[in-house]
Amino acid sequence: MTYLSTILTLFIIFCLTVSSYGQETELQGTTGEKKFFDPSRLVFGGNFGLGLSGTQFAANFSPTIGYRVNEKFLPGAGITYIYFSDAFYNYDTHIYGGSVFGRYYIFENVFLYGEYEILNLEFYEPYLQDFFRRNITSILFGGGYRQHLGGRVYLNLLALWNFNDTKYSPYVNPVIRMGFSVGM
Repeated sequence: MTYLSTILTLFIIFCLTVSSYGQETELQGTTGEKKFFDPSRLVFGGNFGLGLSGTQFAANFSPTIGYRVNEKFLPGAGITYIYFSDAFYNYDTHIYGGSVFGRYYIFENVFLYGEYEILNLEFYEPYLQDFFRRNITSILFGGGYRQHLGGRVYLNLLALWNFNDTKYSPYVNPVIRMGFSVGM
């Protein structure tokens, strides 16, 4: 792991630690009772995508859930499922995994974003002339902008960089994402 990857990993662990501490803080309810968890602070969202390119097809489903610790910090977790096929090579595969993330708002709609993701992918090994599966970790960091769409619904645009890029990585830098969230 490179020095920069180590720092980013420690940053994400720090964000998760802060979020755990933030959830221990008692919240004052509307009726005066004290509670440790406030469901109104939950944020649901994710990314959905379809891609067509000649003989290739990809479908992505990546739901997320987060907890607004305060007005600036939102940690969370998500799962990812991607179906990919290529009719020319008569090939299809399933990619799946999970991630933890932290979002810190520096302005009302502008935020910094860090994510640690593990995906299980299938690869072709030309020397063995066979396919094998491998877990790939990605450390993504960057920023984003959220656009209010109405009610508690937002469109999120992110520009990220994969700091753990390998020959097996499913991403090409920069990583551009668009998704939705409900709740913040």
